[in-house]
Amino acid sequence: MNSEIKFITNAREYNPENTFTVHLPEIRNKEELFSSVSLKLGFPSYFGFNWDALSECLRDLSWISFKKVNLIHDDIFLTNDGNSLTIYIDVLKDALQDWQNSEAHDFDVFFPVEMKRFL
Repeated sequence: MNSEIKFITNAREYNPENTFTVHLPEIRNKEELFSSVSLKLGFPSYFGFNWDALSECLRDLSWISFKKVNLIHDDIFLTNDGNSLTIYIDVLKDALQDWQNSEAHDFDVFFPVEMKRFL
């Protein structure tokens, strides 16, 4: 598995079969991010709505029965806090690295190709 973030065109239309695929809408701040990711990925009730909890849950995913898990960002990710995007990308990269040699899940993260210049 590739441990890098992937960039695709037509992210909203990307729905591979036999995968657990989550599409995130445009996110404007970290509160929306925590809420959207936890809801869409079905995080356990103990999720703490902070960066450490997000990292922990993205590295677990034991509640998802599919081997292949895709986290797709449908639109440009914007925040009102300049550090949130950087922190989020670091959390995603760490999770991708942890899942790289896993037997339990193949985890991939996608952003629209338009985001490549920001990441």
